[in-house]
Amino acid sequence: MELERKIKDELRVVADELKDLNAQWTSVDEKRQSLKRKERDELRAEMKLSIYACVTKVTPEADVNDPSRISGYLVGGEKRIEKFQLETIKMTAYESCNSIWSIIINKQ
Repeated sequence: MELERKIKDELRVVADELKDLNAQWTSVDEKRQSLKRKERDELRAEMKLSIYACVTKVTPEADVNDPSRISGYLVGGEKRIEKFQLETIKMTAYESCNSIWSIIINKQ
């Protein structure tokens, strides 16, 4: 009887450890899938940015510290021609967009 109880206790401990390992595996697998999605989304964003730069001849410059500013370079061939910078606090999204298009049109 005593041996049977010890074996059942050990079996319960092993079963609990197996449940924990399965939960950890699920968590790791979800994180891996999330990381793959993030990498795929970043690649798509880079491709969109590349297409945008190719079509408009504008290469945006990200300023993480100041999201109220839009800046970038007008590109000709392989070299930067002119830097531009817009203060978006002082204008609407429509005005910002029109300003960028004006820069593009005036430099073509």
